[in-house]
Amino acid sequence: MNRLIFGILLGSLALNSFSQKNDFSTLDLAFDYFSNTNTFGQFNQITKQPSYSPSLSYFHKSGFNASIISNVVGNSDTALENPTYEYDFMAGYYYTFANYFTIFPSYIHYFYPNKTSTLLSSFTDNFSIDFSADYKNLYSGVSINYLLGNSNEWFITTYLSYTFDFESIVGNSDYLMVQPELNFNFGNQTYYSNYILDRLQSDEDYRSELLSDRTILHDYRILRELYPDATEFELFSLLFAQYTEQNDEFNLSSIGLSFPVAYMIGNFTINASFSTYFLMNKPNYVDEDFQTYFSFGLGYSFMWKR
Repeated sequence: MNRLIFGILLGSLALNSFSQKNDFSTLDLAFDYFSNTNTFGQFNQITKQPSYSPSLSYFHKSGFNASIISNVVGNSDTALENPTYEYDFMAGYYYTFANYFTIFPSYIHYFYPNKTSTLLSSFTDNFSIDFSADYKNLYSGVSINYLLGNSNEWFITTYLSYTFDFESIVGNSDYLMVQPELNFNFGNQTYYSNYILDRLQSDEDYRSELLSDRTILHDYRILRELYPDATEFELFSLLFAQYTEQNDEFNLSSIGLSFPVAYMIGNFTINASFSTYFLMNKPNYVDEDFQTYFSFGLGYSFMWKR
């Protein structure tokens, strides 16, 4: 799952598991904090981008659900210094059969201001379908995403988790869920190179910052010898066009480990999660081997049977 679906809805999962079993519909209010912005297992390598995300989600007992999400993302303007706002709309439908299998098609539309600079802002729409199976407390599945925007990308995530749940810890109405998860993310790095090129067009100082990277400096000097009359921007454009071509293959892009915890008492939920992603088959200009972040959220659900 991407950061929006997994992080925003985590606080509702414990409540929603009960609502599905008891034929309830729910309206969930939530507020989540993320210490960094995770986009399909990838991160902005230049600066951390923490986010604050209030959301309103509706789950109908039939399986239909819809969410409106607002994100205040730090260090996400074109200078990577000030926050910007992002608004998302998601709609989907859970279909469960044979008591063990679930299909979840969904659609997300992303709204951005003109000066937003995040990896996700390369895209405007996400069509996805999730196939999952659960047996007792073991949960596994695959999520297939097709994104539209500056470039059209396929992303596939496979995941495996185990749920430890505890009821009536303090009283008769509380519930604790711990759900460690292992996930594998597949895609290409085209959108990352496109993101870098967009920044180069709007930020001249960023070009000097990129040249502090040894790999980029080495490749840049080679191109300078080959094309002595080219401008700095033309050389950078050519360089990242080569990086895009080199990383256009569909392969494993990251491996993630997540440790989410959700505690529910009555209709109130507290959730927290710690996640680590190991970057695989990364572009030459990405130095870091792994990224970590944590999240914290609060939620409240209104539940009814009709």
